[in-house]
Amino acid sequence: MRVRLLAMARRKRKAQQVPEGFELRYSLPTGPDDAGERTPVTGIEWHPDGDTFALLAEHEMWFGNHADSVITDAITFEEDFFSFAWAPDGDTIAASTRQNILLLDYHQREELSDRLSTGRNEISWHIAWSPVSNLLACLSHVVRVWDIQSRQLLQTFRIRRDKADCVAWSPDGERIAWATDAVHIHFAKTGELWQCLDRDELQGACSVAWSPDANILAIGCANPRRVLLWDLAANDVTTLDSDDGQAGGRLHFSPDGRLLAVPSWYRDRVQIWSIADAKLFASINAKLDPHGEPFTFHPTEPALAVVAASAPEGDLVEVWSYDDSAIAGEPYVRSVKPAVGVKTEPKREPSPTQFDVFLCHNSKDKSVVKDIALQLKQRGLRPWLDEWQLRPGLPWQRALEQQIDSIGAAAVFVGPDGMGPWQQMEQEAFLREFVNRGCPVIPVILPGVQKQPDLPKFLKGMTWVDFRRSSPAPLDQLIWGITGVNPNP
Repeated sequence: MRVRLLAMARRKRKAQQVPEGFELRYSLPTGPDDAGERTPVTGIEWHPDGDTFALLAEHEMWFGNHADSVITDAITFEEDFFSFAWAPDGDTIAASTRQNILLLDYHQREELSDRLSTGRNEISWHIAWSPVSNLLACLSHVVRVWDIQSRQLLQTFRIRRDKADCVAWSPDGERIAWATDAVHIHFAKTGELWQCLDRDELQGACSVAWSPDANILAIGCANPRRVLLWDLAANDVTTLDSDDGQAGGRLHFSPDGRLLAVPSWYRDRVQIWSIADAKLFASINAKLDPHGEPFTFHPTEPALAVVAASAPEGDLVEVWSYDDSAIAGEPYVRSVKPAVGVKTEPKREPSPTQFDVFLCHNSKDKSVVKDIALQLKQRGLRPWLDEWQLRPGLPWQRALEQQIDSIGAAAVFVGPDGMGPWQQMEQEAFLREFVNRGCPVIPVILPGVQKQPDLPKFLKGMTWVDFRRSSPAPLDQLIWGITGVNPNP
């Protein structure tokens, strides 16, 4: 692996007819690789904060600065890549090679140890990171779900690989979807089927994309070429009608959920559809790739990045800004509009404490507990996790004691390795809190516990939450214990 410093600034080219409401913000040439060979760009991904972007070009990754409109550096590997994805925290990039998944430390530009093996010559054509956790989904002839922190394979789903083109996570990170002449949605952790849509009009369905509010699943069909919108609440399907020859390909919603970008193969263009009225909003020239990600919306701005054209020295990447005031419909705001299928909590009086729940756990269960903490945050709660709250360089025992005195609830996690020694001390402190002011202490059984756990005496009388089961929903049960409000009254 080699890192090259670059300074490829914007370049002018003969402009296409500019769609109404759009403005070409800048265009960047990618240039040849360090051997002087032309490298076609097959994918583009924004960093979660939108400040930078990454380009995938066979055996290279290019990185650019959005504010300065410049490509800054590139990393050259010894093998080709087929897909890549940025972790939700922006620190890590996952990329698929011919037989494994590598993980790259974005800030250090260094590969991390322990690649994920996908089998000999088994290419993961598409990988997608959960938007809220450390889970990664990989599509080859099967769909695999990995826990990146523990490097554990959680689920394997058998599919028709000749049909499926991509996998997509629900915005809450709990479910994954794919299409193979029918649309399948499963819970990522348990593998349980959530919904399946199997209709005649889904013939050729191969790609999916969730709207940010989780109300709509967009479905791309390759034969015949069309795009469908599945309203998950009403179980109703709408077709986007166009004579421009749509294909399956990868679909992308804008961050506010009002636009959907769709590849149009016959004319090498990206169609941009308005969801509220199901009308074509704009169309932009693009260099499409059947297994790539040649266009994507900016995560926070009204902007679209597109691999736009080929040249002898390399491809051209364009970033377009658009007038979002001209788009029909109300923009999705996560804190205002609840998502279908994503539990939102009934209104309750704000807690006088800084955090809703202390997560008491064995360090060996850190990755699982951290994932649950992220899900609690997604549902509007404030979990206290040592990794997030303990400042380096200060006595952690003192900080721990201060938090125990001020948190309204505690969740005591029991994993396959039982409870750690400090966990026992924390339990005793919370028992005193429970007696003094009615602080809920919730025993939580984690996946992997083979038999009935041997709980401490004061926990045996408590109603526990069991994450080994899918029903009743363990996350809902945990939130009920923390807040005192039943999410499913």
